[in-house]
Amino acid sequence: MTYPKCVLPNLVLLCLLGMPLSALITAGHVHAAEIAVPRVILGLFDSGEEYNRRQDDNLIHNNAEMVLNHLGFRVIYHDLSKGLPVIEHLEEVAAIFSWLRDDELPGAEAYVRWLLAQMRAGKKLIVFDHLGAHHDTATDKWVPSQLTEEVYRRLGIANESAWTDNPLEIEVLEKDPQMTEFERTFEGEPLAYDKFRALRADVKVYLKLRRKDIPEGESHVIVTSPAGGWIYGEYGLFIDYYDMRNQWRVNPFRFFEEALGVRGEPRYDTTTLFGRRIFYSHIDGDGFRNITKFDDQKYSGEVILDEILSKYPLPFTVSFIAAELDPAAYGNEKLMETARKIAGLPNVELGAHGWTHPLDWENQLTAFPLKGYAKKIYRKSETAHESIYPDAAVIKADRAQYLKKEIEDTVRFINREISPARPVTLNQWTGDCRPPAEGIALTRELGIENINGGDSRFDRAYQSYTNVAPLTRPYGDEIQVYASNSNENLYTNGWRGPFDGFRQVVHTFDQTEKPTLIGRRARRVSPVNVYYHFYSGEHEVSVRALKTVYADILRRNVIPVYASEYAQVVRGFLSGKMERTGDGGWHFTAYGRARTVRFDEAEGFPDLERSRGILGFSRWEQSLYVYLDEQEDALLYLTAAKPTAPYLSEASNLVQEMKISRSEISFKTRAFASGLYRFQNMEPGAVYEAVWQADGDESSEHSEKLTAAADGALLVEKQFRGNASVSIRRI
Repeated sequence: MTYPKCVLPNLVLLCLLGMPLSALITAGHVHAAEIAVPRVILGLFDSGEEYNRRQDDNLIHNNAEMVLNHLGFRVIYHDLSKGLPVIEHLEEVAAIFSWLRDDELPGAEAYVRWLLAQMRAGKKLIVFDHLGAHHDTATDKWVPSQLTEEVYRRLGIANESAWTDNPLEIEVLEKDPQMTEFERTFEGEPLAYDKFRALRADVKVYLKLRRKDIPEGESHVIVTSPAGGWIYGEYGLFIDYYDMRNQWRVNPFRFFEEALGVRGEPRYDTTTLFGRRIFYSHIDGDGFRNITKFDDQKYSGEVILDEILSKYPLPFTVSFIAAELDPAAYGNEKLMETARKIAGLPNVELGAHGWTHPLDWENQLTAFPLKGYAKKIYRKSETAHESIYPDAAVIKADRAQYLKKEIEDTVRFINREISPARPVTLNQWTGDCRPPAEGIALTRELGIENINGGDSRFDRAYQSYTNVAPLTRPYGDEIQVYASNSNENLYTNGWRGPFDGFRQVVHTFDQTEKPTLIGRRARRVSPVNVYYHFYSGEHEVSVRALKTVYADILRRNVIPVYASEYAQVVRGFLSGKMERTGDGGWHFTAYGRARTVRFDEAEGFPDLERSRGILGFSRWEQSLYVYLDEQEDALLYLTAAKPTAPYLSEASNLVQEMKISRSEISFKTRAFASGLYRFQNMEPGAVYEAVWQADGDESSEHSEKLTAAADGALLVEKQFRGNASVSIRRI
């Protein structure tokens, strides 16, 4: 093998350091001096402050984490009131991000010294609101000013304190229209002033204020630099202290991209697979045994079975509450049989939704009283927002027994009594959707995924990206996957009406892809998720609302997956590794089912001849989506030239084991109604034979002839359901 001259010095150096040459060569490729790309943001908060209470309820998690996820980062949290961070793998941390509401902190001096050590080691720092550490509340001492001044100086600014909140003396001097007033203007809302000054030419200033009553009163309150970024006070985010409908004043996508220095770099993406937006739908078990308002002989569960699950050629993840089915509790044989019919549908996977539907996981409040387990109480005022049920009960079992019954016993009951052949794959959290870490760990030990919480909504009632949830909820060392959209409870005022309110969910699907309410660029930030409860089968208008939503889905260019598969995509996003190669490429590993990387504002193309593990690509708006194969070891190079090698440009279903050449294509796939697979750069005008065979059924083999277009495009379409193997050969 002959190596390019630019690679040889790196090879020699690494060999001298003791690295065997064989470790640098994989399948004919040289991984020249790979450099790991850190994908973790360390989020710092102080739980002693309002709006910063827990690692799953703080200003970063509730507002900024979604944006950071979109840029390819995952966020881990540390509460500064508990001491300094101890991070096991600090090399994976790209930046430290603090959002502190004041300048007081216990152990403040130690924290500033720790910050400086991280900055000296090359970690970026992003600070929102206040540095948070001028005064040590544990010792009642001020931190030496030379320490805090060095933090500011390394960020590229000087703090020349001149605070005032007198609105008559504060004015906006200059603002960058591409960075500021993203969702809300500064007009009519005077904010506090303090004086900050950019120190270097490499510091970008996006918002300048002027204090009119002092000389040289110019202040730079939104800045980025090679060291990170700084936003003073509430100039970055408007906080609605009444109902927390916050709005961004800064453009958070651009700000974080600049502060982190990741413009033009690839991001693992959880919204898109093989060129299409991900769609999944899941149903919580609530209301399965409700009698419908239009037929007193029918349960809501039967209506959903007959009118939705049996009629729409889409995948559904359906969960049950064990107590609502079990004849020994609140169920009966008819309900059990209806559940079995649902479980037997080929387009249904099963989820679990608790034994008694806990409402408050931490305090062990639940929906169903159960003799010897949960005793009825009368505190509905404290739980009304979590459930439609008229009663609440307190679970008397100890924590381990309680979690076992609500999670493990529920899964085993459904597997044994409802669906022995197709076991539960997902736990769908109930009530407040804030299970303890031990509960999340239990789902992992059972080998199933978990989902719910988040309550995303982006429409005229909630006009902000702050209402779009991040991918996950962190709790201890465990991860809970958030649902991608709110369910019908939010759209129907807690199931008090209007009962057709869920039809409004399609506006969120639109705004999270091509927003019009804030008038900014197209940006696909979440999948399409249709999430509701069985009680939506209770009213004729609520059933019609579901049909309206699913009709909308069938008109969209989506790729349908089960909810557990979406959760696996999120897990792949979290585990995925990324390295830069010394010869200008990108190496992706450990990405699981997160098989898409995205380049925003990209102009080039994948170099398919030089890359490996790349199935194809497509463009949507200003983004380039690149498809990775399932081997979890992909190497990508970009080029300015359009590719001439054949590739997959679009697939309407998941694909695996795909091999592509100009003369032959083979892959495995699964469909719920039909399949569409589009290939480019095949032999222009050539005739191909496509052979389809259902998995495990040789008698199902079917073939048809296809002709590639003059530009080499080959469209493969077929109506089918289930798993199939496909082979395409030029004849």
